[in-house]
Amino acid sequence: MIGGRDTDYYLNAICPSKDGNWIKQNNTNFPQRAGFSSVMSYSFLRIYGGYDGSNYYNDKCYSIINPSDDIGAPGRDNLFGHGRINMCRALAGLPGIRVSHRKMIIA
Repeated sequence: MIGGRDTDYYLNAICPSKDGNWIKQNNTNFPQRAGFSSVMSYSFLRIYGGYDGSNYYNDKCYSIINPSDDIGAPGRDNLFGHGRINMCRALAGLPGIRVSHRKMIIA
C-alpha cells in the first residue's frame, strides 16, 4: 500500500487483488487526512497518469509500484508515516525522471 493503511478511512492504498494490484483513492477523506504520506502518494498518482480518484490499474503502474520491490519496512516511519514506499525506486521507473538514491534529488 502507499500513503496509508488499507482501510476505507485512509486515503490511498495499493491493494493486492486476484487480478493484480489496484490503486485506490478515497477522495471524501482527503481534506481530513492530508498528512505528508497522503499528499505525497496523491501527488504521485496525479502526476503519473491524471489519476481521477477511482480504481486505476495498468501494467506500467504495476511494474513501477511492485510490492515486493518498492514497499519499505512495515510499521511506523518518521518521514513517510505508515506504509512507506521507496520513492526513489518508484520514481526511477517513470520516463524522463532521474533520481539520485543518495540525496533523493529528483531532476
